[in-house]
Amino acid sequence: TNVFVVSADNPAGVQMRPTNTVYRLSWSAPAPGFTLYSADSVDAGTWSNPGLPVVFARQRNVVFLPSTALPSIGQGYFRLQKP
Repeated sequence: TNVFVVSADNPAGVQMRPTNTVYRLSWSAPAPGFTLYSADSVDAGTWSNPGLPVVFARQRNVVFLPSTALPSIGQGYFRLQKP
C-alpha cells in the first residue's frame, strides 16, 4: 500500500539526513586516504576525528554534522588531512 515516487529532477540528488543535522559538509570524490578532522581553534586547537560517517553522493563525499558534534564554545573548524 506504500509507494515511493521520485519527485526530483535527479534521483541521485535526494539524500536522507538525520533530523538533528545542522550542517552538511562535502568535498570532491574520490579522496582516498583523507580523513575529516575538527577543532575548536585553528591555531591552538587539538584536531581530532569526529567519527562521523561519510556518504558518497553524486561524485562527492558528504558528512551530515549533527548538533551534538558542535563545539561547546560556539565555533568550530574542519579540515581534511591525509595522515
